Formats: sequence, C-alpha cells, structure tokens
Amino acid sequence: LTLGVQTKLAAAIATSKTHTATLQTSRSSKANSYSAKWSRGQSRTKYLWCRNSTHNINRVEKIRAGNNFCAIVGDRGELFMWGTNRQGQLGCGQLKNNHEIVELILVPIENQYFKSKQLKVIDLSLGSTHCLALVEDNKGKHSMYAWGSAEDGECGKVK
Repeated sequence: LTLGVQTKLAAAIATSKTHTATLQTSRSSKANSYSAKWSRGQSRTKYLWCRNSTHNINRVEKIRAGNNFCAIVGDRGELFMWGTNRQGQLGCGQLKNNHEIVELILVPIENQYFKSKQLKVIDLSLGSTHCLALVEDNKGKHSMYAWGSAEDGECGKVK
C-alpha cells in the first residue's frame, strides 16, 4: 500500500468515528512518520517526523485512534497523545492557557506520569473518550491503566 508518496509505505493504520491515522515507514531509512486526518470538514493534518529530536522519539511503533484524539507509542514505550482532551482522554490533566482549560491539543505531548514512573507502554487501546494502557515497570511487572471519561464505567472501578 502506498500513500501517494513513492518513498513511504504504510506500516499501520488506525481509524475511529472521526478520523484516520497512519504510520508510514521509509524504504530508504529506519525513520518513520505518522499523520492523522480528521473528517467532518476539519482539515487539520499534523505530521511529526520521528527523527525530530524535540519529541525525543527514535521510532514510532504503534499508532491508535480514538474519537477526535490520537496516540503514538515510541520504540522505548513512551506515549504521546494529541487531539480533544474534554474528558481527560489525553492523560495530561487539565492544561491551562491564560487560566482557560485547553480542550484541543494539536501537537503531540508526552505522558508525564508514565515518564516520571519509568513505565513503558506495551499496548494501548483508545475508546471514544477513554484510554486503556498495558504498561511494564523497570522490574518487568505489568499493570493496566485507564483514564478519560468514566461516566458509564469505561475505566473500571476505583479501588
């Protein structure tokens, strides 16, 4: 499958109700890139070349799509997310700009909780307004994390 550019091949595709996300790989190098294209008249397309040192990603391994938000997982298990954050589905808390809550993040941001706890994302699933992640700590122990909307029990019960 080619994506209209002869030097890129599709490596993974993720879809949701609102958009499609693709992970592309290069024929000529180990670099890869990703993009997300929103439908419904929202023509926002965001690209991040994985050699971009500002995001500190060597290579993107997974891409996932939820409704109006996306996630990528790097080869070291780092998690980056962007899109709508109205129900906290990006896992970054409530970001504020001039004392107003930011509900739309257009640039991928790294999950600081997982980074600070040295948790590596093994797998990830995105729902319409929530996320589930299987993570591994530095001792090899696996845990499941959930965040976002929990109005209908999507994130399980709190202990």
